[in-house]
Amino acid sequence: MTARQLFYTQGGALRAVWRIVGFLIIGTAATYAFGFAMRRVWPHDSMLWRYSFGFMPPLLGALVGHFVMLKLVDRRPWSSVGLGAAQARPALLAAGAALGALGILVPSGVLLWSHWLTVGAPVVAGGTWGGDALAFAAFFLPAAFSEELVSRGYVFAVLRECAGPRWAIGLTSVFFAAAHYANPGANAQSFTLVLLAGIWLGLIVVITGSLWAATAAHFAWNWAMAALMHSPVSGILFPESGYAVVDSGPHWATGGSWGPEGGAGAALGMIAGMAMLVTWKRRRTRTMEPVNA
Repeated sequence: MTARQLFYTQGGALRAVWRIVGFLIIGTAATYAFGFAMRRVWPHDSMLWRYSFGFMPPLLGALVGHFVMLKLVDRRPWSSVGLGAAQARPALLAAGAALGALGILVPSGVLLWSHWLTVGAPVVAGGTWGGDALAFAAFFLPAAFSEELVSRGYVFAVLRECAGPRWAIGLTSVFFAAAHYANPGANAQSFTLVLLAGIWLGLIVVITGSLWAATAAHFAWNWAMAALMHSPVSGILFPESGYAVVDSGPHWATGGSWGPEGGAGAALGMIAGMAMLVTWKRRRTRTMEPVNA
């Protein structure tokens, strides 16, 4: 094998492994550069930073990585990673948001009805409900978008192209779960649930073709827990106002200190969402099949 064959295919395209490495190097370098620049402008320990700008460096870094690899290396459109204008149609965004919000709110409602989740006083007092809801939106929107770009954006598309959707979903879901393992209260159960969340979000990308839809689902899921339920999100407890949905049942069902997304209820919500996606895809495929004369 020659040096050129090590880096390029017979068709002259950069090999998948080097495309992924290039994206990771460029995205990481840009993330550190944006983080350094932003810390010079806003104090790192300020509420504005933590609620609005904490995820901006990785978000901007991931966007730079996507731009360089798509436009300068691969010469492909944004739609190749699910970020085209047509893939941001309101119907797709609404469907993604509905899958995310209902996927956690419905099973949590059942747990509330069974008294395995209860409504109590918040552990950490916050401000007003409206102010908290806006702050959470400002925090979770860039958080969800940055995590989707890294986990199910360019790298996902390259893996899907060279190894197929199953490998793309599987490998990125393991990475997604491992990235959350440093969060407070993480354990084998939370790892498994985050792994399932990665599969769920990957399936949204594969079936809808839209990374925007997966971002909407990811954002709505987290925002619903923080702003509507006032419960921990991935083990992180945020300042709340007025009330909090707290664990009062077995941790296998409620998620314990990780929050409702770490329990069996959330697993059932995601599995139901995946079943609906697959059913929708099959029905859509049947309606598009040509009718034999």
